[in-house]
Amino acid sequence: MERLLFILVLCCAARHSLQTQELLQPQIYSLHVLSNIHYRYAHTSVSSEIANPANISQEVTFNMILPETAFISGFSIEVGGNSYDAYVKENEEAKTIYAKAKSRGQTAGHIALSVRNSNRFAVSLNVKAEERITFNLTYEELLVRKLGVYKHIINLDPGQIVSDFRVEVHIKESNRITKLEVPALKKSAQINNDITADVTNPFASIKYPTLDTAIVTFTPTKEQQEEVDNNGIRGQLIVQYDLDRLKHPNELLVNDGYFAHFFTPENLKPLSKHVTFVLDVSYSMEGHKLTQLKEAMDAILTDLRAGDYFSLIIFATYVEVWNFHEHGNWELASTSNNNWKKLVLPANARTIRKAKAAIQRLKVRGATNIYHAMKISTHIAFLGKDMTNGTEETMRLEPIIIFLTDGEPTKGPGDLDKIIIDTTTWNRKSKASIFTLALGESANLEFLKKLSLRNSGYALKIYEATDTALQLREFYQQVASPLAADVLFTYQPDQIEMMSLTQHSFVNFYSGSELVVSGRLTDATPGQELSYAVTGRTPDGTMYFEPEQATVVDHGFIERLWAYLSIQQLLDEEKISYGTNSETSKRQAVELALKYSFVTPVTSLVVVIPSGSNERVGSEREELVSGIPKVAENSFNAHSYEAYDDDDYNDNHMYTDINRHSASRRISAFATVQLLQILIMKLI
Repeated sequence: MERLLFILVLCCAARHSLQTQELLQPQIYSLHVLSNIHYRYAHTSVSSEIANPANISQEVTFNMILPETAFISGFSIEVGGNSYDAYVKENEEAKTIYAKAKSRGQTAGHIALSVRNSNRFAVSLNVKAEERITFNLTYEELLVRKLGVYKHIINLDPGQIVSDFRVEVHIKESNRITKLEVPALKKSAQINNDITADVTNPFASIKYPTLDTAIVTFTPTKEQQEEVDNNGIRGQLIVQYDLDRLKHPNELLVNDGYFAHFFTPENLKPLSKHVTFVLDVSYSMEGHKLTQLKEAMDAILTDLRAGDYFSLIIFATYVEVWNFHEHGNWELASTSNNNWKKLVLPANARTIRKAKAAIQRLKVRGATNIYHAMKISTHIAFLGKDMTNGTEETMRLEPIIIFLTDGEPTKGPGDLDKIIIDTTTWNRKSKASIFTLALGESANLEFLKKLSLRNSGYALKIYEATDTALQLREFYQQVASPLAADVLFTYQPDQIEMMSLTQHSFVNFYSGSELVVSGRLTDATPGQELSYAVTGRTPDGTMYFEPEQATVVDHGFIERLWAYLSIQQLLDEEKISYGTNSETSKRQAVELALKYSFVTPVTSLVVVIPSGSNERVGSEREELVSGIPKVAENSFNAHSYEAYDDDDYNDNHMYTDINRHSASRRISAFATVQLLQILIMKLI
């Protein structure tokens, strides 16, 4: 099952200047999490009230792990009868505001996404004796359907018993909710290692006000929290659901001039595919990594279907390909070898059995020649496509390359841009979807992301742990069944502002997933009259998917969903483009992020807490945030902070492995506010 769509970790820790056992620790009076999921778009608010019961001031820290694709849209601190909100600015402008406030002796925090692309967020404030402080944070995300389900995961670890502990998830969908489950708290972030996975959570309740709405409530009493652990709730609260796909496989929702198109057809036969597995066997793969890779490949080869084809490539200093017809041996690969019968093999009991044996005999060797490995793999992908040229369209194989490495190139050309550009050139003939897997901490995930984005795939971080094999197999299951290829969404040019459209052409649609397109209507287009067409290639030939009439909905999340998708895609374009095109994508992403108050890799949030009297608070704040664009109507309050690399920050609570599911972004702020005395501390 898909393991991460929505992750949230909350904890409270105390640090104080007086090292004494008698000092009363900060107490969490309340911890409230409210998630509103409207048409798969989730807005989450977190509020935590913490008190300092001691008779001296001490620091309290608010920590959390954000979803990997979430954008923060609000942050505020309530303390001493005042509320301090943060504001979104472009990165360079935010740094200027931060420096200006700091030079005036004001407390300031500036939060941006760090280049390390992780998700940790922490804010620490020095709270006066017997005073309370409230942290409020909001963020937004489009839930992604994987393996037939949406998952909303909330990781809870307050570190103590909380008197007022409440989590609510409100789901409002466009059609009938067919499945909704809240399993027992999961004790670890690893896959399939919790025997309680199929047990219903005893502290959660589910209500269905209507067929398309649901409310999940999790309100453990103090006694129930103690049952879980003496230090309170510790585990993952999971809400997973799906919708009626048979009646509504092709949904178009409209609100206030914007639309969201959800495409999830059912009952399609899978397309046949040719999968080229490209596996790193350099010396760095020795030990646990190679063992787990062998275990994963044994299961993945078993999952190949009749009608599929496959090829096996290993690489270290040299690149070798498995030749079934030469006693099942590995031989040095060459682009001059065009005998596809030896290299592109049908998936049947005999070939799979021998391939498994060949994988189990693998041993590590040599350096890491990524350049040559990509050259050979794209060549073999082309051989697989070439062997079906001239046959009927329904007999074509979908080319897929799955590339795994645990390091960077140490043999052959090492220029990463050259590898990306040349691979993309080689791949033009086969047009294979290239999925890259970064195993462990030494792999260059950013390089692999760019490589995959350029070639109709995506990159995934694989964590070196006891469940590495399960992570690899779960990834494969997501791409194992392409149901339609060359999927194209077409809209009427006089009804849609065409430049507003998000991605509307897709190489493949995979079983258990969902394609989403969004855009803005022209002023003259009534929402219910919006017309469209969706086509794609299936095993039965080109199919025209039956359109459904557009539905006008009564919630303004559609506009923010469009902005969210647009920014995500512009950021991807900025990564893979060069020169002017890259700058244009970045500028457009900045403009949208500022308009909708999203914290992204190109924008930051700044919070300035003025010193002195209330009069000064108002005047200084107005000066420091002047020029901020008006936040769009229906958007959420935008608050601020700054993210810094936190290599030295070590949190010892139970989720020492939680970052394994945070795959993309590290947001960490460690802003310190000392009331009365203004103090600037370095953000971690």
